[in-house]
Amino acid sequence: MIKYYMTPLTLEGQEQFYRAVVVSDGTFTEEEMVQEIAELNTGLPTRSISAFIKLIFEIRDKKLKIGKNVQLGDTFYRSSILGKFETEDQTPALVKVSVNLVDSRKPLRDVKFSRVKRTDIATPELELFVDAKTEKTNSEVTVGSMGRINGSQLDFDASDAEQGIYFVDTASGTALKVAVVGENRPSQLMFMIPALTVGNQYTLEVRRRIKAGADLKTGRLADSITAIA
Repeated sequence: MIKYYMTPLTLEGQEQFYRAVVVSDGTFTEEEMVQEIAELNTGLPTRSISAFIKLIFEIRDKKLKIGKNVQLGDTFYRSSILGKFETEDQTPALVKVSVNLVDSRKPLRDVKFSRVKRTDIATPELELFVDAKTEKTNSEVTVGSMGRINGSQLDFDASDAEQGIYFVDTASGTALKVAVVGENRPSQLMFMIPALTVGNQYTLEVRRRIKAGADLKTGRLADSITAIA
């Protein structure tokens, strides 16, 4: 079943209309893909399936590095250079080269769903936490580093003292609010990790209201994370 919520359009002159936003039911990983292929009775061991998938992406990256665009199924990859330059003779640094995922150049296949369900639009859905320093996910958090949360309904009103990102000590229940937030979007939050106690475990929360005066809703990451130096 596909879950969704309705949100007002923000375009001038279109404020009386709404758009439907699909709520993610989680992220399907490469490891889960390998397991599902194995369960289709292909006769291939999971190790061979995993190696084949990794090989596809290694070849993709190799071709992107030499300037080719790559199309895999309904996904089209191309390279782009970020930043601005003072002169046309300036050479971009390699670190500014990134890869963008864009729509396929061929028409996407329409997938029709027989069942959809309207869901709570206020409660944040935390799918993934990434420690920017270690690049570990949903496991550890480096004090003083940057962190990223991906999910849905994550954005909050920073002017409301109760809304925001919190680390809750799993042992004491003490909540520490994040003070510095660099990106505050419905699908992603970027922020500075506060002064957590190294070695302690924390539950990561996002608290938000859908509008002023509404009930405060709290979303939590399913996994506890450990503070490291």
